[in-house]
Amino acid sequence: MQHPLDRCCMNFSETLDSIEQLLAHASLKSESVSSKSIGWHLHHLSLTNVGVLYSLHKNEPGNFTEEKNRIRENVFGRGTIRRGVVQAPDAVNPEDVPQEERIKALLEKQRALFNTIDTLPASAYFQPPFMGPLNKKASIEFIVIHNKHHLSIAEEVLAAHR
Repeated sequence: MQHPLDRCCMNFSETLDSIEQLLAHASLKSESVSSKSIGWHLHHLSLTNVGVLYSLHKNEPGNFTEEKNRIRENVFGRGTIRRGVVQAPDAVNPEDVPQEERIKALLEKQRALFNTIDTLPASAYFQPPFMGPLNKKASIEFIVIHNKHHLSIAEEVLAAHR
């Protein structure tokens, strides 16, 4: 029987590999695609991933209650985040000065936190600012959607320089 998180987990691992590959282009920017550099997008999604994974480990699972949320239904239903709709919260909004060493350290932290995800109960949760509480499975799905959003922007910036 396949583990319910296998699909998301594989995608999460793949996105970490993509972050590593794109680091070589961290300073590139294309105003026609994004006002932020590739490095900003990589740093932002890494900060977000660490925050989500840390919350899953830290939050008391017994406090999780599922709520209906229109934004969450839209994001999960479409499997994507619309560009320019939401501003990154301050805690995950780095300066637009690529910090490759910081991003590499965050990659290690993401892998370490994610490697212990199976030890958490299904009701472990993350509380994002706009989507209501997300259980473990939904939190991982959010990370994958969020990563794809920022990695696609980074890929477009890179393509603009080819």
